[in-house]
Amino acid sequence: MLISKYENPKEKVDKLIEYQNKMTNEGLKSGTYSSISALALMSNNENLKDIQQKIRKAKDIYKEMKSNHFFLTSQSDYPLAILLSKYDKPTSEIIEEIEYYYTELSDGPFKKGNTLQLLSHIMMLSDTENKNFMVKRCNEIYDKLKTQGIKIKRMHYPAIGMMAIIDSELDKEIEFIKNIADIINKQKRFKWTKDLNLLIAMLLVITDSINEVNQDINVIETGLNTSIESLIQAQNAALIASITSTSVVVN
Repeated sequence: MLISKYENPKEKVDKLIEYQNKMTNEGLKSGTYSSISALALMSNNENLKDIQQKIRKAKDIYKEMKSNHFFLTSQSDYPLAILLSKYDKPTSEIIEEIEYYYTELSDGPFKKGNTLQLLSHIMMLSDTENKNFMVKRCNEIYDKLKTQGIKIKRMHYPAIGMMAIIDSELDKEIEFIKNIADIINKQKRFKWTKDLNLLIAMLLVITDSINEVNQDINVIETGLNTSIESLIQAQNAALIASITSTSVVVN
């Protein structure tokens, strides 16, 4: 589905596999997140030499991420490491800035953990010198959502980061998010998945906002794809938990 936006999808599938193989050859593991990473590489239309250099730098960034947060860093961080590899900054400087966001955001309403780390990576992609402004913007979005009676969970952190990057009217976006989430929540089959419903509403509004602002589409798309994959995994985890609990009751 993600390949279908291209005029020649078959050719792009071959390119996707080629880039995935290059990543695997550099020591990154194959999987869904490596596919998203390969898509991010494809979107830049760079030559093979530049692609190879970006993959190597992404691997270095990923290794440093894991060095700082061993238990938090996983394959879900591949796509953002790929995007961060485009910067001319030394890896150590990139990691230092990520740590700034992680520390500052954790001093606010955001709880430490894997999703806060992902939010920190997304903040880096804003490519701004005014990091304090981006931290305040994330806190503002969190507070505005809470004021609307919306319960924010850790799984929503990355979506808040993408909202912060998109330069659009927050009050309008948040109103749309609440309205969409309320509509989904009223559906009988979705009434027990309110956290997931909210994430879906946030992603829908973010997707709609992309076309209205002048942003790096590759950054937003990669963030969306990563969040959607996390959403799918969360759904699978909920399903497995439900099956397990049912099995225990039956036995």
